[in-house]
Amino acid sequence: MSGGWWRLVAYAVIALASRTVQADPVELLPNGGAEKINDKMIPAYFGVQNAGEIASIPAPRSGDRAVRMTARPHEWNASFFTTPNPSSYPQDDVLTIKVARGGLYRASVWVRGRGEFRLGVQQWPSVLGSEMSKPVALTKQWQRIDLVYRAQPAEIRGVNLQFQLSGENAIADIDDASLTFDEEDNPGIQHFDRIPERELTFRLDVRQVRSADLFVNGQQVPLNQGLGSVTIREGLAALTLRATPSGGKPGLRLRLKGQPETDGRWRATVKPEAQWHEAAYDDRGWPSVASDDEGFMWTADVKRLARAPAKEAYFRQVVLWNETHVGPNRCILPMAREWGISRGGFENLTLALYSPLPRSLSDFEFVLDVPAGFRVFGKSGDYYTRYVLNQKPDTVIDEPHPRVGTKANRYRFSHPPGHLRGDDATDGIFTQYSVIPVSLDPTYAPNTTVFRYHRRANGNFTELEQRIPIRVFPPVNGRQPKRFMISAYVGMPLGYSALSPDHLEALVRQVAAAGWTHCSVSIASPGSNTWGKDWLAYQKTYLDLCRQHGIQGILWPWQSFPITGSLIERDEPAALLDWVEATPGARARYFNAKPAWDRDRANMYCPSFVTGEGAEQFRRIVAKIWSGMITQMGGTDIIWTDDERAIFSASGEGNYCFCDRCKAGFREFAALPPDAGLSDEALFTTHNREWRLFWAHLWFGKVHGELRKTANGLGKRYMVYTWNGSNDLWRAARGNLDIAFPGLPGSNVLNAQSQKNTDDSMAFYRREVGVSNVQGQTFALLGAGAQKNAWAMQQVISRDGYVDAKSWKSQVLRLAATLQGGVDLGESAIDYRAGSHYWIGEATRIIAEFEHMFVDGVRADTLAVSSQIAYPNLLVLKNGDERLILIFNEDDTGLDVTLENVDLVHGQRARVFEQGEWVDAEKMRVTVPARDAVVVHVQ
Repeated sequence: MSGGWWRLVAYAVIALASRTVQADPVELLPNGGAEKINDKMIPAYFGVQNAGEIASIPAPRSGDRAVRMTARPHEWNASFFTTPNPSSYPQDDVLTIKVARGGLYRASVWVRGRGEFRLGVQQWPSVLGSEMSKPVALTKQWQRIDLVYRAQPAEIRGVNLQFQLSGENAIADIDDASLTFDEEDNPGIQHFDRIPERELTFRLDVRQVRSADLFVNGQQVPLNQGLGSVTIREGLAALTLRATPSGGKPGLRLRLKGQPETDGRWRATVKPEAQWHEAAYDDRGWPSVASDDEGFMWTADVKRLARAPAKEAYFRQVVLWNETHVGPNRCILPMAREWGISRGGFENLTLALYSPLPRSLSDFEFVLDVPAGFRVFGKSGDYYTRYVLNQKPDTVIDEPHPRVGTKANRYRFSHPPGHLRGDDATDGIFTQYSVIPVSLDPTYAPNTTVFRYHRRANGNFTELEQRIPIRVFPPVNGRQPKRFMISAYVGMPLGYSALSPDHLEALVRQVAAAGWTHCSVSIASPGSNTWGKDWLAYQKTYLDLCRQHGIQGILWPWQSFPITGSLIERDEPAALLDWVEATPGARARYFNAKPAWDRDRANMYCPSFVTGEGAEQFRRIVAKIWSGMITQMGGTDIIWTDDERAIFSASGEGNYCFCDRCKAGFREFAALPPDAGLSDEALFTTHNREWRLFWAHLWFGKVHGELRKTANGLGKRYMVYTWNGSNDLWRAARGNLDIAFPGLPGSNVLNAQSQKNTDDSMAFYRREVGVSNVQGQTFALLGAGAQKNAWAMQQVISRDGYVDAKSWKSQVLRLAATLQGGVDLGESAIDYRAGSHYWIGEATRIIAEFEHMFVDGVRADTLAVSSQIAYPNLLVLKNGDERLILIFNEDDTGLDVTLENVDLVHGQRARVFEQGEWVDAEKMRVTVPARDAVVVHVQ
């Protein structure tokens, strides 16, 4: 059907929607007046970011409701709230507000209360941070706070309003929040993003049909000799036909130019309802129709219609169109403009399983076409599965591409209706996933290609074929350092779900080649069945594979013995609970003795006791439990405690421990006189700051000190994680851990913008914690839950919200030169996609080659100068007379640098790593490719 008839189309283009130009300022904030609430009486789309409470109250400035925000103690000394809340549920409204580059926006809010309040515009992705107003002292009277914001950075994808509340017992009522865009403020700038459009071109052939009308979203499409076209917008579109037969063998054949995937995908009826033109209409009661050998279709009622030729037949197909594979109804995660894959390696495409329609989908099929040389594996056969992050298809069909033949393979993945949930899901699981590994032959020649895919379901739901740009890299070629750690704190790929054996083995092999040195395995106490024997066996298999490829294990005990809050979980080791229950002095006394100590409800130990007279017994119990875990898993050389909880809630309810032993220790710590009142209430009011500091030293210092002794006694190093910025906790940990593991830089991109903050944080650890090498942490992705629209909420941690695989070379090198101990590429190694493993390998090869510089060197950035580049894009490590100069180019074009090295020893030479010959080190020229880094070695 590729003849010239397509050129005869009369281009009668119908605009299905039109933009409205508004003279008044456009209000962009949903629910700014807090009138909309959820079923828990929380204002819809308002959320707490770190510490605090939020509630809807019937005490507004206007309307019926307002928002009450209550600050809670936190290491950041402030509570943060946002609207719209990206993690709100259900996702009926926007997650973030899209903004136009250079656009000026006006934010405001009315507020009253006590404490200090700041209004901000939070920019997304989160690495770009927030713009905040000056602090305002709250009063009992309503006052308006304003902020003018201009969306300058090109990388901004959207914004939210942010509210910062600080001060002791701070509370704020807010109402009538607003964020507006005014055309008068923005000449030549249009706020609303362009809604992508495309033209669909049709050919309708008929057989024994008196009349036939074609509609798109209810709008009739003019046809000229069966040819026509229509403009659709990104999203769903309903293609509908109404036809009257004129004989006993009627038939329709509708084809879209260039979209053969839509051929024959129709449902039909003779009794439609009024909404039959709408995309969301439920047509599951309509029978599917099949095409005959000539491609013509008709309804199942053809004989009855032939006897009553005046009767009409009705046909429907719903198509989904995204302008690109990262469009608003995307199904391939994470968001990456281009997917990289190494020759001889593989990549993990995540298929998001959800229904774009209001209802669940049946007979769902995902069709993926890949060029010859690429191969899907790891999705067939009987293998262990768990949770929703990697569902197994019912069937996988591998066949030659119907149009390209043996030059491409077509893979068809069929999933059951339970994987494709719509609004009719009743258990909160609306989004599920399937990770599809695609390998590449090492001899594949082209450097670029494309994958093609589409979804189809329900007999007449069809996605128009989409393309994924693919870039081919050389083989992954990293090296595993010996002393600098490259780790994954959620060592298990996907954390809660399993991979097939061949998929798991391929992943471990590739991340080992990229330079990973450590992975963590989380495990419950011996004898516990927290996750079941199958999951334990899977963990063991994973750890064994890691060890075979030179990756060491980190033991992450599920029971965290310095756990904060009121409870040791009921499945804590019985030996610990037995001891605390049998030893009255070991029991915690809760705030105002409520609740009373109870093994099943409130069973925390007293930290003063377990670091005092009970310390030896405490260590003995922990050692026995940890020894059992080590025996179960084997192959671990570090024991890690994740301790990232706040010390107390503000009210004291459920907090511990207020026993006489702890109060006596506090009196000595704070140098208080014997007559100073130490009631439970006084510790939260009169002595709040000193009490919290005492607990930092008692809990984070002394308890971890006992655990370090225990780990060392078992021949293991002891590592502790908590938030970067929790300075009181880190000071207390001095001398009580082997490896400091702060969230540094955390969910942030380490680039020129954040280099100084990271350097300043590292200076704190050297000065206050007494460690010269730190295990840092960074992330590739955040969020991939099962709630409604969770697929749209996954956040890629990059400068623009899309996977920036190449940046990981520079980021890992910056982290190595700054923290000098290690980097945890959290959460799991599988999170690093689209070629990231290749670029991480480019960094680890450098780190391994110059490990003595990264681990033992000292920063001396003034020893290298250039008129083209400077700190924070020019870093220097010095070890004796030897130097390592790191040059970072974050621009999209290459950079030629004239580099001068100062204070050299006579005769020193320099060479760019893996490039050229040795030259005189005093002055040299270096070329840095676009968005890349080079390393100069001086000796």
